[in-house]
Amino acid sequence: AVSTDDAAKCVERCRLACGGHGYMLSSNLPLTYGLVTAACTYEGENTVMLLQTARYLVKAWQQAAAGNSLPPTVSY
Repeated sequence: AVSTDDAAKCVERCRLACGGHGYMLSSNLPLTYGLVTAACTYEGENTVMLLQTARYLVKAWQQAAAGNSLPPTVSY
């Protein structure tokens, strides 16, 4: 969710920085922009995914504070 949102913002920034050339098909930026923003769409609603991730991390932090063992994905 975070990486696709950042990628979409980066491609849009590049496209705007190129001015009119950023909208030309020969720059390949319109195609890249379409692919990146499509990834944001089929990945799902970013807000929901970010909230779910935050909730999971808070629960993992509470487990760590209680002295319980953590799952391998967050134990680092």
